[in-house]
Amino acid sequence: MITAPEQWQEVKRVLSAALEREPSERPAYLDQACTDVSLRREVESLIAAHERGDTSFLEVPAAERTRLERGVKLGSYEIIVLLGAGGMGAVYRAQDTKLPRQVALKLLPPSFASDADALLRFRREAEVLASLSHPNIVTIYEIGQEGHTLYIAMEFVDGKVLSDVLTAGPMPMENVFDVATQIATGLAFAHQSRIVHRDMKPKNIVIRRDGLVKILDFGLSKLAPAFPQSLLDQTTALTAPRTILGTVAYMSPQQAAGLPVDFHSDQFSFGSLLYEMATGKKPFERGTAAQTLAAIIEDEPEPATSLNRKVPPALDAVIRRCLRKDPGERYASTDELARDLKEARDQFFPSGLVPLPRWALPPLLAFLCLLAAGGVWTIVPRLPERVRVWLPLVQTVEAKQLAVLPFTNVGNDPTSQAFCDGLVQILSSKLSQVEQFQKTLRVVPATDVLREGIVSVKEARQTFGVNLVITGSVQRTNNRVRMTINLVDPQTLRQLKSKTIDTEAHDISTLQDGVVLEAAVLLDVRLTSEAKQVLAVGGSTVAGAYEYYTQGRGYLQRYEIAQNLDTAASLFRLALEQDPKYALAEAGLGEAYWRKYELTKETRWADEARKSSEAALKLNDKLAEVYITLGMILSGTGRYDEAIQDFQKALALEPINPDVYRGLAKTYQGMGRLNDAESTYLKAIAVRPSYWGFHNDLGGLYFRLGRYADAEKQFQSIVELTPDNARGYDNLGAVAYAQKRYEDAAKLFEKATAIKPTESALSNLGTIYYTLGQYPLAARYYEQAIQMNGHESQYWHNLAAAYQQTHEPQKARAAFEATAKLTEQERRVNPSDAAVLIRLADAYSNLDQPQRAAQLLERGLALAPNDVFNMFQASVIYEQLGDRKLALQWLAEAIKRGFSRDLIEKEPSLAPLRLDPRYQGLFRP
Repeated sequence: MITAPEQWQEVKRVLSAALEREPSERPAYLDQACTDVSLRREVESLIAAHERGDTSFLEVPAAERTRLERGVKLGSYEIIVLLGAGGMGAVYRAQDTKLPRQVALKLLPPSFASDADALLRFRREAEVLASLSHPNIVTIYEIGQEGHTLYIAMEFVDGKVLSDVLTAGPMPMENVFDVATQIATGLAFAHQSRIVHRDMKPKNIVIRRDGLVKILDFGLSKLAPAFPQSLLDQTTALTAPRTILGTVAYMSPQQAAGLPVDFHSDQFSFGSLLYEMATGKKPFERGTAAQTLAAIIEDEPEPATSLNRKVPPALDAVIRRCLRKDPGERYASTDELARDLKEARDQFFPSGLVPLPRWALPPLLAFLCLLAAGGVWTIVPRLPERVRVWLPLVQTVEAKQLAVLPFTNVGNDPTSQAFCDGLVQILSSKLSQVEQFQKTLRVVPATDVLREGIVSVKEARQTFGVNLVITGSVQRTNNRVRMTINLVDPQTLRQLKSKTIDTEAHDISTLQDGVVLEAAVLLDVRLTSEAKQVLAVGGSTVAGAYEYYTQGRGYLQRYEIAQNLDTAASLFRLALEQDPKYALAEAGLGEAYWRKYELTKETRWADEARKSSEAALKLNDKLAEVYITLGMILSGTGRYDEAIQDFQKALALEPINPDVYRGLAKTYQGMGRLNDAESTYLKAIAVRPSYWGFHNDLGGLYFRLGRYADAEKQFQSIVELTPDNARGYDNLGAVAYAQKRYEDAAKLFEKATAIKPTESALSNLGTIYYTLGQYPLAARYYEQAIQMNGHESQYWHNLAAAYQQTHEPQKARAAFEATAKLTEQERRVNPSDAAVLIRLADAYSNLDQPQRAAQLLERGLALAPNDVFNMFQASVIYEQLGDRKLALQWLAEAIKRGFSRDLIEKEPSLAPLRLDPRYQGLFRP
């Protein structure tokens, strides 16, 4: 067997020359060229493999292709099975013996470890690659070495290689846009970090079974030049027929000419890949590698539109610009490329609803996957249908699954209580920021702990499934502050570690970093210099300013109390008086104002929130939380494009923060771009599959679209992840209701209420009894929901409908007036919210304002033309307005989209319409 690298070079030389000859001429050539029997035997075996279509032998010597058997250990990884091999080595599926996960283990050729200087360069550059953390880029977990074997551990997932997808020819245009925008987004992120891929090709793109796209081997080709070159680099191979064109066909002119490359080279390769996705053809492929390289340098490709008439001009323009020979004529940044691609997609799907990509991926194809992670914020969608899906959030976590419980305020001083609460919130927030540098750390947000009323270690384990809990206390005496933090095992309730921090009151600002540093020590988490820099952003060294800020955060914890918001705002202003450059205090003030708007619906607070958040950015533009707050404000006030920009900026700063995913998804929903919203939620679930909040979000979207089976699957995941969570049963009850399983729905709502009475569960119980015709009982439950939250227009809307059926016209009118008043406040803030407009139209149709109602209804339907609930509500409103023709038209559309006939039959306001002969015709095939 040929084993030495110099022997392998001779094999490649002879093999390349043999492959250029006709089969009948090869024996005579081998007689002349092969100096020994072993050389000829090796070449003949490789020729036979070539004839079978197997070209992987071209990439590594035989000694480097030795297969590892199941059970062999490399570092902390135990081999399970070989997945494949290529020019950069073999890839195995392996079990991590330290953590409960499987990984993809790439074994690099032994020659990589033979040169100490080259090995050091490789490790340094690989560490840079490992720092890439983006949903569309595969993450490197570890670079390790076992003897002479160098390996890279990466995430493992099921999916399909893009090259396999392309064997079927051109992809459907919705799939082209879906895959291409994800690739471009991942490339743009890497290019911002000054990392170039250098080997963009279909084999390096994997599409997960849920549609999430991953870029593989990012930058690994950059690491190869310090080591023996693959066959692609050998001039003797440039005339070999079609055996090595996989990479060559996607090279840029700069690569083909042997010139230095930058991000423009990736843009060209991406253009070639995009061309093939759209047309089914490679733009420059010729008969041999040499001819292909010449075409890349000299020829212009045939227009994509001439090969596939379905290619839209805007997409063709993106392809042509990527394939410009001169790098300077391509895109100035890959961000710009991604934006152009998204604009092309939006032009192609002018309705704003991009069809869901049609992926038919075979199961159990194993590839690499990036898992990003982060924190949360609460989104409650407004559903015009009377069953409401509630979407607050709770976090379950993975390796180090941590909850920080409220600290004990020793002495019970009210001022110290606010400081104590704020300190816990800040500690949780900063530990969440550390997550992006520690892939095994997951932190439950302090807001979730407070919302669920968790005060004990046992409750934290039951509710969140955590395996670590931090408890503590704060004591203020004279001019000193003592803080104690404890790390507890919630399974055994045993204290694992403890630390006491003493500081002088005038030096209290040292706690802003000191607390998280000590917590990291307790958790055995090493904070890199980069992590410490992120944690320090936006802080203050002024003791008084820090204390005011911390107290403000404490009051802001309970933002549902109006007085707390006023107190928090005052404290943030005091902090800014002490330190006018305190960016976090300005950001806190912006959040306090926004929460006040959410509570009061007074538009001036939304304006103040935006001003304070923008002021915070002027002080420091590296605060992701400010961009998130700004995104919430802009999205909540209908400025969706600007909101998306701010969420993207937040993502660049904290790429694993789930607040960004949720903010983007909510914004896309507001724009009617439901495909993008779904895709965002699916990516979020891939980021943190054990976190029920994202399942809740996606289930709510499916519920709105009438995809009840999909919604039920997501809501069932909530129950499986957190069996004692009332929200899961509440939402499953909503699905059962929509599917006409009313008895099941009642049981589920009652179970949710038994676990924890919530306004949504009470309202949903009211809706069950409304549907069953028990209107007095329905009104009673709606009244109870309003007692818990009288600011929610949906509950007043439901109550008004119930009063209509109990023949209490005065109460019904008062409830509709309350509905109109609250909804008008929401409309002033966001005039583009379709659900708000339609609810308002229904209120006015019952308040003797038909013209106003009709105008609002038309506007709402235009904003969200694909929402099945809006269609049904439109039929109700038009019937109330006396327009039977339009009522039937919208009802027909709702039925076509899968809306429940039983719900239509049970809606009392449609009783006259159901007597119309045309009504029965709506259900005929």
